[in-house]
Amino acid sequence: MSLTETKILEIIREIINPVLAPGANDLLDDGAALPPCAATHTRVVSLDAFQEHNDFKIGLGPLQSAGYRAIVQNLSDLAALGAKPVGFLWSLELPELWLANDAQFLREFCQGAVTACQQYNLQLYGGDLSGAQANFSCAITIFGDVDGKPLSRRGAQPGDKIYVSRPLGGSAAGLKALVTNYQPGQGHDDNVTRHLEPVPELLLGQMLVGLATAGMDTSDGLAKDLYRLCKASGVGAKLDHIPICSGASLEQALYGGEDYALLFTASESTFGIEIGEITKNPQLLLKNAEGFTVLNEDGFDHFSSFSSGQAAL
Repeated sequence: MSLTETKILEIIREIINPVLAPGANDLLDDGAALPPCAATHTRVVSLDAFQEHNDFKIGLGPLQSAGYRAIVQNLSDLAALGAKPVGFLWSLELPELWLANDAQFLREFCQGAVTACQQYNLQLYGGDLSGAQANFSCAITIFGDVDGKPLSRRGAQPGDKIYVSRPLGGSAAGLKALVTNYQPGQGHDDNVTRHLEPVPELLLGQMLVGLATAGMDTSDGLAKDLYRLCKASGVGAKLDHIPICSGASLEQALYGGEDYALLFTASESTFGIEIGEITKNPQLLLKNAEGFTVLNEDGFDHFSSFSSGQAAL
């Protein structure tokens, strides 16, 4: 027999209690009180979904990693805005399987979420519960504060240099390793860890406020995300260097996604790794042995039958 909504809420409250915000009032009300935002800051908000089969698969890595990644995916959106995390709301759609065995799957997911929240000083303000016919889904609304004007994809100028915060492709390489050779309880290589325990660039995002002309995170792959940044800014780009994680390929670095590094432009920066330059020509070009070739706009797409990310599962 399925658990009642009251019992499910008790389970969630018990696990999430260490990161429950004072304004949440122990999840007793239909709303919550947010802390004030400083007059010099801008409060920003983002909404993202994290779904079974589309973003993770049961049995492919510990289920705690799914809860961890659901939080980090949203924290990365705050990093792309240059925001310091404040809190979040979530809406959980729970199939019967997730409530079996005293809600074992739900417990593990929430435990992973709490770990990420404690690591990055994020608090829960409330949410919503509903049943699901098939797959689990978690929609998160996250908010944070920016000390100044938030970073945006719009603003890159011809002549700006293009940077990424760290080497790319590790998450895609780690996912491939999980798909081909995952065994519960075994140790992980660095790229599997990069996939299961990604790192949002929160501090760097905050430091880039007022310095970067444009910025975003590489959640869907460098190629697709750079296309988005350039389209928003009305510019193009020439790439002459792609930093690649050890054990990953150039294709994974360009198209793999879920690295959650920051991609940004600036006239000059001491942060990040320079990979190219913004141009007036709207094309995106990649340097190779013969010169420059047009960069394909491939990458993760939630509505595509092909993706180098979790949707390929």
